[in-house]
Amino acid sequence: MSLRPRRMIFDANGLMFVTADGEGKDDQARILSISVTDPDVPTLSASYSANFAPFAAAANANGRFLYVTAPDQVVGYAYHYDGNGALTPLSSGGFSALADARSALLSPDGTRLYLASSTNGAVQCYAIGADGIPVAKGASVIAGVNPVGMTFDPDGKYLYVLSRGDDATADSSTISGYSALENCNLITVPGMPISAGSMATTIGAAPFTP
Repeated sequence: MSLRPRRMIFDANGLMFVTADGEGKDDQARILSISVTDPDVPTLSASYSANFAPFAAAANANGRFLYVTAPDQVVGYAYHYDGNGALTPLSSGGFSALADARSALLSPDGTRLYLASSTNGAVQCYAIGADGIPVAKGASVIAGVNPVGMTFDPDGKYLYVLSRGDDATADSSTISGYSALENCNLITVPGMPISAGSMATTIGAAPFTP
């Protein structure tokens, strides 16, 4: 079996999830759950046969929901997971999602999922109901060329999207900012986007200490 890791995320309870495609063989693709309770000895606790090429992922430890994108499809997949990370699909057909969504992020309260498409730069908000299924809500926005990452500010009030830009053009990476409202309306922060240099790939936010 040949696996190619794509994304690695953690939930708040110490579970790591790794998406890995089968290098063109969807029947070999896996979503791996790894316990890092003992950081010196990470342990594979569950392995799920995806049967699609999984990419971006986001996990909500409170409800134990995991959301995974499939860039070659216009659907995403939602799962419930147990304490060991074993996955149970919430629906057989997935949920309607942006095409080529390669970035995924949950709001801090777990009520909204954000996906970004690397094809057209769109960012879409999805409201998550009690059943855990995301439903697109509000209008999408165009963040930039080839979004590669998203993060919230430490207070969860603003969503920032990093776009890598065109690798052939110097200083084409940008950061866009939006008010992350509970009703899923994405309102551009004044003065943004801003330049982020060239070929930027990662974004994060940390609390400000004067």
